[in-house]
Amino acid sequence: MGIPGFLLRERFHLLVVHRLAERLESRPWAVKGGIGLRFFHRSPRLSEDLDCDVGAQVRPETLRRGVEAILADGRLAADLAAMGVAAVRATAAKQTATLQRWKVALRIAGGGVCGFPTGGAGELVHHWGWGLSGDGWALVPHRDATGTLTGVRLRHPSLIRPSGGSRMVCVPGSRFRQLYGVWIIDRGAPSPIVLLCEGETDAIQASRDVRGYAIRVLGVPGAGTAPTALMLEPFAGRDTFVLFDEDDVSIPAGDRWCEALLSVTPSVWRCRAPFGEDLRSSGLNVLRLLGDARPAS
Repeated sequence: MGIPGFLLRERFHLLVVHRLAERLESRPWAVKGGIGLRFFHRSPRLSEDLDCDVGAQVRPETLRRGVEAILADGRLAADLAAMGVAAVRATAAKQTATLQRWKVALRIAGGGVCGFPTGGAGELVHHWGWGLSGDGWALVPHRDATGTLTGVRLRHPSLIRPSGGSRMVCVPGSRFRQLYGVWIIDRGAPSPIVLLCEGETDAIQASRDVRGYAIRVLGVPGAGTAPTALMLEPFAGRDTFVLFDEDDVSIPAGDRWCEALLSVTPSVWRCRAPFGEDLRSSGLNVLRLLGDARPAS
């Protein structure tokens, strides 16, 4: 059995960061985004992105050339081959004066690809019931309020859209009539506060940020999911916060959910992030967004 996908990506990032430090020597630079959260703040997630920045004394072009030279270096390819990686595919997804970003996919010997944000790992993934394979597949089970399995979604980097986002495919026969996480919302001590997120990975990411607080997290299967009476039941009588992505599709979807939620609870709050940002790619602080929430109307 090969190295699990999450650990494989982590080792890849460590190799690149180590060699970049050697190239830049004492010049100021930093890692940002998912790998910064993972290495320095013990985050349970690891982004597919390689995000870096440099101090004022270093030109961004110097950083870009350094990273690209490392990615093309035969030493890196040899080290990765020893871990079962057959090839590296990298694209310069974002290059600005304050952020240099590369999206990286590792092709595993045998045909699998490991190169997508898992949205959670370790204890959180087990808590939510995800299955992670070494060839890049994530199995995302959905259950009803009784814990009965009702559907499974599959996520894989081959499904990544050109825009950089990713989608899931459903196992035939799956039904998603209740919200993601409804089967664990009352696990342990009951809570009067619920946070509703857009999608499974955002729900897992948010649950990491609110651990230790009396806040439960649920996820809407997708922005196009219309609220139903069954989906609204868990919110009755609870303080409810709504956190959707900030884009042209998700903003009106969040508005619809706020309107529906007000029919079952008078306390509905809307969390707003900067336009175009989301939990998976931007490392947003959920607790700060909750503190800045405004009443829905």
